[in-house]
Amino acid sequence: MTRLAAGAFVVQMIWAYFDVHAPNGIWPHIFPAGAGFGGHGGEVPLLWFAIAGIIGVLGARKYSLERKLLGRELL
Repeated sequence: MTRLAAGAFVVQMIWAYFDVHAPNGIWPHIFPAGAGFGGHGGEVPLLWFAIAGIIGVLGARKYSLERKLLGRELL
């Protein structure tokens, strides 16, 4: 079920990026000049998007509770 949860998290991060950060410009992950960390860039949702995407592709592997309890991953 790790891949399913990671997929849901990827969708959530896409929503967060475009709902919150996109109104700041076409490339909201780049800080505006002089604003520093107060510029509300979208790099954090991009980071979590990438992490969840990698986990979604690879799965939990040896750290999976499904693998420990059932001997295999369900999805």
